[in-house]
Amino acid sequence: MALSRDPETAIAPAPMAGAMADATPPAVGDIAARRALWEPIIGAVGTAQPIPDDVNTGEHHATAADDAQITMLWYAKIGAAPGPALLFCHGGG
Repeated sequence: MALSRDPETAIAPAPMAGAMADATPPAVGDIAARRALWEPIIGAVGTAQPIPDDVNTGEHHATAADDAQITMLWYAKIGAAPGPALLFCHGGG
């Protein structure tokens, strides 16, 4: 079975390309600088597209090895049968 990507999933991350075009990557191992670089980019993606009325959202948190809190967002279409999920882990951690 060939995998395909729903074209709607490409819309929200599109602002990242522009935001990343002029960014200089922090040094390897500089976790604080990488978080500082990525937080506004990820935040912009999260607000770039409106959430449709037929989608429920949820927020979960995980704790990193250095005790930083990592926010995970869950989006599910209302009434959809359970099925596969997409896990997107941004670069930098």
